[in-house]
Amino acid sequence: MEPALRRADQRAMDRRVLFMAFTLGSTAGGFLPMLFGQGSFSAASLLCSLVGGFAGIWVAARIAV
Repeated sequence: MEPALRRADQRAMDRRVLFMAFTLGSTAGGFLPMLFGQGSFSAASLLCSLVGGFAGIWVAARIAV
């Protein structure tokens, strides 16, 4: 007899919330280096945009729980 598979999340988060959080986080992360004089298409801006996007998803997941 196989044990029943359990999901990690009991409630599924709406995909629109994740995309909105990723968009807001990546936008904020992309503007952060501009406060310190970097360009909008610099490597620091792209890296901070990626980190901000994942941070936005993490915050949305924390709020939804």
